[in-house]
Amino acid sequence: MDIPEPDADAEATDDTVDADDLVSIADATDPADPSWLGCQWDASDALHERYLSGRDPADLDAAIRRWHSAVDADPTPSAGALFLLASMVSDRLDLTPSVADREDCVSLLERAIAAEDADPSDGVQAAACHSTLTDVLLSDSLGEPSVEDLQRAVHHGRLAAAGPGDPEERARCFYSLTAALIALHQATGDLQHLRQAIVEQRAVLSIIGAEHPDAPGVAADLLPLLVRWTQLTDDESTLGEAEDIATGLLADTAIDHPDRPFVLTNSAKVFVECAHRRNDIGLLTTALGLYRDGARLAEPGTASRALDLINIATTCHEAYDRLGEEEYLTEGVQAGKRALRILGKRGPNRAAALMATANLLRDRFLLRGRRKDLTRAVRMTQKAVSLAPVGDPSRASYLTSLGVMRSDLYDEFADRAQLDLAISHHREALEASEAIRQRVPERQHDLSTALLARYKDAGNDDDLAEAVDWAESAVIATEPHWTTWPVHANNLGNLLMERYELFRERDDLERAISTYEQVVAAPRQTPWEVSSYATNLGLALESRGVTDGRVEDVTEALTHLERSVALLPAGHPDRAPRISNHADALRRRSVMHHELGNRPEAHRDCLRAVARCTEAIEAAGNSEARLLPTLDNLAEALRWRNVLAPGAVDPAEILAVQQRAAALTMIPAADRFRQAVRWAEDAERYAVPDDALRAYALAVGLTTEVAWIGLSVPERLELLQQMNSTLQHALTFAVSVGQPWTAVAWADHVRSVVWRQDLAVSSLGRHLDDPGLLTLSNSLSTPSDGADVDKRLRREQARLAAHDQGESLNSPVPSPTDYAAMSFEGVVILLIPGEDASRALLLREGVEPTVVTLPLASQDQLDAQAASLLKAIEGFGDDTSDPLRERTATHGVFDCLDWLWEAVAAPVLAALGDTGGERPHLWWSPVGSFALLPIHAAGRHPRTSPHVKARPTWAVALQDRALSSYVSSVLPLSPEGRSTEERDGHLLYVSVDSPKAPLVHLEPELAAARQSLPNIPITALNDTDATLAALHSAVPRCRFLHIAGHGVRSDEDLLRAGFSVADGLFTLGDLAAAHSDDGELAVLLTCDSARGARGLPNESLHTAAAAHNAGFPDVVATMMPVRDTSAVVVAKSLYTALNAEPDEIARTIPHALDEAVSALRLDPATGPDPLSWAPYAHYAAAPPSQHHGRPSPGPGPS
Repeated sequence: MDIPEPDADAEATDDTVDADDLVSIADATDPADPSWLGCQWDASDALHERYLSGRDPADLDAAIRRWHSAVDADPTPSAGALFLLASMVSDRLDLTPSVADREDCVSLLERAIAAEDADPSDGVQAAACHSTLTDVLLSDSLGEPSVEDLQRAVHHGRLAAAGPGDPEERARCFYSLTAALIALHQATGDLQHLRQAIVEQRAVLSIIGAEHPDAPGVAADLLPLLVRWTQLTDDESTLGEAEDIATGLLADTAIDHPDRPFVLTNSAKVFVECAHRRNDIGLLTTALGLYRDGARLAEPGTASRALDLINIATTCHEAYDRLGEEEYLTEGVQAGKRALRILGKRGPNRAAALMATANLLRDRFLLRGRRKDLTRAVRMTQKAVSLAPVGDPSRASYLTSLGVMRSDLYDEFADRAQLDLAISHHREALEASEAIRQRVPERQHDLSTALLARYKDAGNDDDLAEAVDWAESAVIATEPHWTTWPVHANNLGNLLMERYELFRERDDLERAISTYEQVVAAPRQTPWEVSSYATNLGLALESRGVTDGRVEDVTEALTHLERSVALLPAGHPDRAPRISNHADALRRRSVMHHELGNRPEAHRDCLRAVARCTEAIEAAGNSEARLLPTLDNLAEALRWRNVLAPGAVDPAEILAVQQRAAALTMIPAADRFRQAVRWAEDAERYAVPDDALRAYALAVGLTTEVAWIGLSVPERLELLQQMNSTLQHALTFAVSVGQPWTAVAWADHVRSVVWRQDLAVSSLGRHLDDPGLLTLSNSLSTPSDGADVDKRLRREQARLAAHDQGESLNSPVPSPTDYAAMSFEGVVILLIPGEDASRALLLREGVEPTVVTLPLASQDQLDAQAASLLKAIEGFGDDTSDPLRERTATHGVFDCLDWLWEAVAAPVLAALGDTGGERPHLWWSPVGSFALLPIHAAGRHPRTSPHVKARPTWAVALQDRALSSYVSSVLPLSPEGRSTEERDGHLLYVSVDSPKAPLVHLEPELAAARQSLPNIPITALNDTDATLAALHSAVPRCRFLHIAGHGVRSDEDLLRAGFSVADGLFTLGDLAAAHSDDGELAVLLTCDSARGARGLPNESLHTAAAAHNAGFPDVVATMMPVRDTSAVVVAKSLYTALNAEPDEIARTIPHALDEAVSALRLDPATGPDPLSWAPYAHYAAAPPSQHHGRPSPGPGPS
């Protein structure tokens, strides 16, 4: 049965029959009655009409329910009936979004379309069905429609637009098609959909005609499409069309026209884009005026007004950026806050309002320096990011802004965590798809600047290289006529200058200068932009002038630097650093004039430099980031003034300036270290020892902050190498002013930094069971090769883990009073290198330290001896090597041992005085180059078998007078983490030979161990059984560890040291990570197992140090290559003593080693060969306490 169609011309029945009455009639009608369907229709229609007038949802629900029952009862409902029911369900969808209603509505419309296709008599109704289905598929009330739904919407939109109908109906169909094409373009990025949307929107305008009352609104809808097309294609003809349409609309649309606010807003968007492309400030202010008018006309409290307020805030940000007038900031912030009060707590519009306001707050921070503005801006931007899910086209822009603001936080507070987060945000933003071409190079530029900042902090060349790559990409991707080209090119120039400072490649300097010259000459720039570029050009010219000795270049540089200051208004935050740059260039030219003999000009420039620096400090205000360069340059200028005119500046004034610079805390740790060192140097120069001691204390305390644990090990090692000479001088100075315990405390803090950090991480990781610490605890074993992306990921993960742990990984400087109260056996001897003479501090329990000057051991002599020893060691070969070469190498080793006796051992023993015939136990604690020399083997030794046998009177050995051990830390660490349970631990014996260099005594060495240890189980991993995996599993479970085989070290990659196993290299990091809670003794009888790196002797980058960190407090190791024949003798002596007294290792092992070495040294067969006895040494984590026994393992031996 067909359901009757409603009569469109019939009068509504509400005036004659009440809806309730019709419902009663319908309910009373028997479904078998032929009139039942008509009754249902009448009742449903009446209820729907009543809903439309009264908006009671119950009426709409009842109408749908009743009409649905009628449709369901009819096996062949008409297209009209299905369409009307779908329209009712669509109304309810608008009220209360429901998946069930949406599916029902789509199904009803598809059935209606199918019915029309079966009987295509009413094309108008078919078009209406297609158009309504398009609108339903586009609805986002239940979330973003899928691409499939959008494609279906476009399909039905096309069919609707192709159908018949009056102009109004056809315009509505085209309008729906346009909306579907826009949505599909936004979802897919396909430009063809946008092009077609523009065509269809023009069609709507053509259908209704210019005189139609809706024409202004339809034309205004076309404007953002044209702007978008221009943004994506750079087709400015389309933008020109939009500008013409907007200009006409503004002139022709009446002020009281309902679409006037819409016209104002969309026209403003056109003018903003024109302003960007033409750098036209007038168009920008015109657009701002239109947004203001639109906000005034919009209904208060509506989303339309909120959007206009957001646009006002955004345009005020851009206007301030171009004009620098503070009133734009005030207006923009107020507009943003008003928008936020209107909008709800979620949604894209709120995110946009948050972002617009945050950008203005950041601008205000940069202007006024109010940190509260910056922190509020960051919080707002974080919220905006959280409101933009992954895939949202705005998310990448928000992340970019957040990254820039976090870089600001780093600049202001020197918080490395903010810089790392900034880089992370920029990377995520770059990984997102972006349709607008100009935004990609902007994001490349932002990442590049953040990487440059991190390079300046950590000095990692990878950061600099990546930053240069991104900067190059940004410049290549930026069209020269874009307003961003100067910004990106300027950044590239900055990076080229940084690379020039690092590698001194002249091409980088010349390219930078050429780039800056182009940037300064670029048209349509603001004064403060030109000021920035002129600064960089001036600094580059100054660098070239100083390098080449050309005063002309520095004079030209001063012109640009002076201009850079003049372009900035009073109160601008960048005036301070710009004035400071100008001052420093004046000082540099003064130096050049002085060198050329032009003293009057030198004095004039110097006085101007001092005056300019003073002006810069006043301009810097309270910003520490701006005070740093100004104070630094003023101190330099005052020092130079005293050089030109001795006594012209009171030293107290220089000290006050430099002390103020050193007291800054919101600057990077490396800068704080440099300022502290300069303060110390000034205080020494002007004989103010108290100041110098305070300054050196500050520098020493900053060691672990500069070499921060979140940096990679190579980064930390490079920084430590740069600080090494200063830190060693700090120790010397402390001794010279009568603070020996301070020197001892400082020495413990500046040595084995990386090992102590690794130990802290592994200990914390065991306590917290935190997988995130793995990236830090594995830092020593992280391979230096591998893909760049993998290395970068490991670095980022490690930095993140370090940020997460914060203060828990910091290492404070020990207190000198802790050392004065120590109880220990024997004598601890701290060896401190000095420029002209070194010093030995003799530490004995209950006695003030004795200072022994070592005049023969200057730093130059120490370095020379270390180099000679290394050359001699390299002269030894295998059994087939040249005898003459071996003999020369042997004499080289003996020469070094002779010198060590004269320069070090003899003066120390003389200072110790009469020991009553007892051999004291000397615990050598070497600093710097001392750690590279075998002090324990010092002496004038016989060099031939007859002489060894005869034992001439001139022969003398330190070993005859004292028992020697080495300690890496004077103050014992806490015994936390050591096992207190009864142990039945075994000895793990690892032995691996190599066919390229076979060791013939490996089997006798194992036999000696077995024979000497009848009471201790031995687990042997020999040759193919000794794999990396096997050692990682076995080392943590052993109490005693023995390694025999081939030691490996690399001067190119210091972390590639360790010993060979069956399937590779067991590195320092591998051993340190294989922690044994029950470990007591490690015997490492491989070559060079305790030989450190020449460039970093304080860091103990050798296997013995790794064994300490692995949990073995006592280690026997070798400082040189060793003869494998002698290893059998040493092993037998050690293990005989161990078997006899396994719980007295700290006492028995040094004596057992001493006996074995003495036997080898005095044996005519082995005594003339120093590699048979001189390499062996005992290393302890710290000297054993008189009352507490052995401390827990600490950092590696030096």
